[in-house]
Amino acid sequence: MAIFSQKQHEQARPKADTIAPRTQWEHQKPAQEDDEERPRTPVDAQKIRRAVRYAFFGILGIAAVSGFALYVATVFQQKPDPLAIAVDAPGQVQPGARIQFSVLISNQDASQDVRDATITVKADDGTLFPDAQGFAAMQRSLALVQARTRSSESFNAIFWGKAGDQRVLDVAVRYRFGDGATVFEKTQRVSVTIASSPVALNLQLPDQVLPGQNFLFSLQYKNAGGQAIQNARVAFEVPSGMRILQSDPQLANATGTPLLSIASFPAGQQNVISIKSVVDKNEGQGKKIVARAFMQIRNTQIEIGRADADLLVIASPLALSIAVQGKDEYRATIGETLTYEFRVTNNYPYALKDVVVNVDVSDPWFVLPTVQVRNGSFSSRTKLVTWNGGSNRNLLVIDPGKTEVVSFSVDLKNSFWQKTIQNTVGVKATVSASNRPQGVGTQIATTAQATTRINGTLSLAAPVYFRDPQNAFTNIGTVPPRANQLNQYTVYVTVGAQGNDFRDLQVSTVLPGNVTFEGKVKGDTAGFVYNPRTNEIAWDISSLSAYATKQIIFQINFIPSVAQVGRAALILDKVAFTGTDSFTGDTLTQQQEARFSNLSDDPSVSEETGKIAP
Repeated sequence: MAIFSQKQHEQARPKADTIAPRTQWEHQKPAQEDDEERPRTPVDAQKIRRAVRYAFFGILGIAAVSGFALYVATVFQQKPDPLAIAVDAPGQVQPGARIQFSVLISNQDASQDVRDATITVKADDGTLFPDAQGFAAMQRSLALVQARTRSSESFNAIFWGKAGDQRVLDVAVRYRFGDGATVFEKTQRVSVTIASSPVALNLQLPDQVLPGQNFLFSLQYKNAGGQAIQNARVAFEVPSGMRILQSDPQLANATGTPLLSIASFPAGQQNVISIKSVVDKNEGQGKKIVARAFMQIRNTQIEIGRADADLLVIASPLALSIAVQGKDEYRATIGETLTYEFRVTNNYPYALKDVVVNVDVSDPWFVLPTVQVRNGSFSSRTKLVTWNGGSNRNLLVIDPGKTEVVSFSVDLKNSFWQKTIQNTVGVKATVSASNRPQGVGTQIATTAQATTRINGTLSLAAPVYFRDPQNAFTNIGTVPPRANQLNQYTVYVTVGAQGNDFRDLQVSTVLPGNVTFEGKVKGDTAGFVYNPRTNEIAWDISSLSAYATKQIIFQINFIPSVAQVGRAALILDKVAFTGTDSFTGDTLTQQQEARFSNLSDDPSVSEETGKIAP
């Protein structure tokens, strides 16, 4: 039921009969006054969530502020630390000098003593304790530090390193207060700086060098400190492509990291290492050589000096190229006469003088008595072919950009020996000039090599017999052969390879018109093919090892014609043998001339008895 004000109730109630039932009284209620009929305002869920969030963070903030206030109050209520430590050490030290530093302990408590205090000092790898050689830590004990007093302990140390290095000391103090059983600890780290390098290193290198040419460089090393150094080492970092050939004094481990050990190095002493070296085929590249001095402290190498220098590898001003038979790439054959040409070019912007070209012809394949030199000389003792300004005046001065060509010829041996395979023949040439530009630490010289592969050889024999020497087949016929009558012959085909392995080989021939093959064949018959339509015979061989042979034997039938009477008739045409050298890649060919009925391979037949009879 809706609740109305008294005035409203009186206005709305009608006059009624007192005896009428109450339930019969009705009147229309005002809509705006009836709460049950009024529409409700919808609930705003977002506003409710926002209000809850603000309330949550507000409570959290109040709690945080309260906690911080409690922490601050607790901190300010704590007593100050009753023990303090301090380390009195110089910020900068000279290497190798004996330095003293102190550890100060202050007991700031008014009533309790510090008992059983232990001071431990730990050194890094580059620090020595002269009072405890070989140890990386020292320890001192204090029985008692009374209240309101202080105590200090002194330590000695020697610091090693190069200029700017940092050495570190870690100090730890363990102690108890009064009669308490709890052990406390305090630590402090102190750094000192090395003021100067004890060893001065100075690398002396040429500005530029040529690849393949020997050059000299040196290292000066001096004990620049005030203390002697024991068990020192000087080590070189050699860049890739560079080799040390010789040194004075002798370096150890020259093929890895070259080292020089110095057992005792007095203060002020200065020495020099002289080194001969070479850089291989790296023209146009910069190289860095690094020298380092070390000393050993408790099995650790501590660097006490360093120097580096740059080295530029330049291309030679003299370019040298070699051609064999006029080609940059050539494959030779045994017994051949080879002509070598050497082209010398000056690539520098100034003239090069007194140019000399030397060629080593000591290769065992050369037949030295056959050497022929144009405008040069040959020494059978040194096995060198030489050209210079005395024999060729064009070599006295080669102007910038100019090229001079010199040449010689020589025969190769005409056979393989000791079943060698994959043979090569080579020469090594060097060209040099007497003058060189400033800053270049090597001779103006260039070397070049020419290595020529030697082809293997193929062998072929295809004799024809009437009287078979091995009785492979029984031949019928007459000597001399008669017109229109059958004569049979045996063909022995033997092939071989020398010097190299061969692949993709084939023997081929074409039988004459009145000669046929009837299918009789023996030996290494794999790959043997006869084409009766073309009368061709082919024998394919996939591979043949060096110094190996294969053989095939087959029988042919020959019926002479009347037109051939009175002369020797063709019974086997030319035989060709081809194959690819597996080492050089060249395709080589051997050929046998045709065979006639006079059978030059069969001693039982002569020129006369080989002619066709009627």
